[in-house]
Amino acid sequence: MNLSNLGITFSTSNSKYFYDTKTEKVFKCEPAQYNILNDILNGIEVYDKYSDEEIEKIKTIIENSKILSNEDELQFYDGYKELIKHSTEMINQVVFELTENCNFRCKYCIYNEQSDFFRNFSAKNMDVETIKKALDYILPLAKGKLVIGFYGGEPLVRFDLIEETVNYINIHKPKDLKISYALTTNLSLMTRERAKFFANLEDCAITCSIDGPKIIHDNFRVSTNNEGTFDKTIEGLHNLVDAFGERAKRCLSIYTVICPPYTDERLQAIYDFFTGLEWLPKEVNCENTKVKPGTYEIEDNTKNSNKLLSEPIKDFFLRKALETDDPFDYAVQAIRRIIIKVNNRRVSQIPDCIISMNGCCIPGQKRIYITTDGEFKVCEKIGYSPSIGNIETGFNKDELIKHYYYDYIEQSKNDCTHCWASKLCPLCFSNCYDENGFNLTTKRNDCTRAKNFVKDCLIIYHELLEKNPELLVDIINSTDV
Repeated sequence: MNLSNLGITFSTSNSKYFYDTKTEKVFKCEPAQYNILNDILNGIEVYDKYSDEEIEKIKTIIENSKILSNEDELQFYDGYKELIKHSTEMINQVVFELTENCNFRCKYCIYNEQSDFFRNFSAKNMDVETIKKALDYILPLAKGKLVIGFYGGEPLVRFDLIEETVNYINIHKPKDLKISYALTTNLSLMTRERAKFFANLEDCAITCSIDGPKIIHDNFRVSTNNEGTFDKTIEGLHNLVDAFGERAKRCLSIYTVICPPYTDERLQAIYDFFTGLEWLPKEVNCENTKVKPGTYEIEDNTKNSNKLLSEPIKDFFLRKALETDDPFDYAVQAIRRIIIKVNNRRVSQIPDCIISMNGCCIPGQKRIYITTDGEFKVCEKIGYSPSIGNIETGFNKDELIKHYYYDYIEQSKNDCTHCWASKLCPLCFSNCYDENGFNLTTKRNDCTRAKNFVKDCLIIYHELLEKNPELLVDIINSTDV
């Protein structure tokens, strides 16, 4: 019998481990125990292969620890329907697509002719009346705190709409509603005056897109005239740091897209660049991602010298993190979320067969994305996907529940309830939809990557636990700083 959905074996550079799916316990194994567990997971007969003593040890561990339980199957949490049904009654974030225009033409951007799943750039803009109608509908639904996000294209192309939105909210928001603002920008249009505008907002978070030193950044992030954009980008970042002052470490974050080749030399150049920006507070959150498949086609022949991890980017930053004691080091920042994800897993003493909807949010609650035309979408990251309402008629809960509950659950359950990585799976709605709705083939295309990611997460966490436990503790304790 193949029991591969019940757990996985993995190795760090010094030790061997077993992760049990239903309890989320992790056990350090002796070599023989590791091999037996690996064979059990893959349905290989062990009684003729190992000694009675070794098998008895494993049986004792299994029985005492309540692992490898095959009595009940995994199943999705059955309360999701109610959560989704009431999600639009307490909205946490609304993101306005201010424009489909951008002053950049990044070679890997999802909004280009090479990407089949997203629109192209256009001159379409959201108008002020659309913003006002959306706010008139959304503001009464928010409770306690509402995040207002600005997205594009490049949102600063329509800075005037940002000003209009802030002014309208200041006049019309309920007195007991706290407003926070968020912006994702390429920084090139971030003048000193605009930086001061954002810094003067009571609560504002700005994600700054910059890909590293000039030679790397300018190779991919170019203007509409195909010219490098580094100089204007770094000037915009400097303006923000100056304007926010002490608050910069809390309000600013860096987001880097890394393109192949994923060599140590290239990754070292990115690391050196960000650690060398002495005027950038080290506490500023820095994250990076590998370029999205299909948006920039380039052959990468890089071989991962360290076979522990599936991706050379994570491998590099793990090795750098092991060399530091600083929880805010750039390399540590690159793997921080991975550490927290594994640390916060729900370990249970007995098998727990309930799984979440992978990495999906509660649609309609975490955020609502409003397009330039006033259509409501679940998220800005999905691209073509079914609408869940609009500014004229409000939310369409029937469509929301159909597409983002029933279709997702029904079509995913066979795969997800037979997968060892289901409790730590990062896949969300953005990986699963097209204009017709849920697309299982699209989701499955990302499943191998997701499993590799989860396994890498487990390896990274336990590698740090073995070699630098003090840093691991510091990372966990500094998460909210």
